[in-house]
Amino acid sequence: MSLKGVPVTLGGQAYELRLTRRALYRLETETDRTIVEVLDRVQRGSFAAMVDLVWAGIVWSNAKLTPEDVADLLDGADMAEVAKAVVDAMAQMGGKQSGNEQSDTESTSENGPSVSPQE
Repeated sequence: MSLKGVPVTLGGQAYELRLTRRALYRLETETDRTIVEVLDRVQRGSFAAMVDLVWAGIVWSNAKLTPEDVADLLDGADMAEVAKAVVDAMAQMGGKQSGNEQSDTESTSENGPSVSPQE
């Protein structure tokens, strides 16, 4: 799958957030949590969960990027912009399930809990 990605600025640098199935797989295996659990934690205000989610969406561009690096990039970032990018990336991923990709192997098509910006 080749998603276009959603632009987001972190640490003054432009990134493309891609929440592909591979990104979600990596997120779940690295955190030992489902995407629904991660989104629930984000919604409850967990900065660590937001870091993990953003990391999973941008690590494709730099395999050496760590969650700690992402935490540093988020320091001072516009969290409303980051949250919007996450929501847009999740919506984009959901839209890619039409056509030849089926959702029978993917339970995240329910979209899970919404992500709201933490002010």
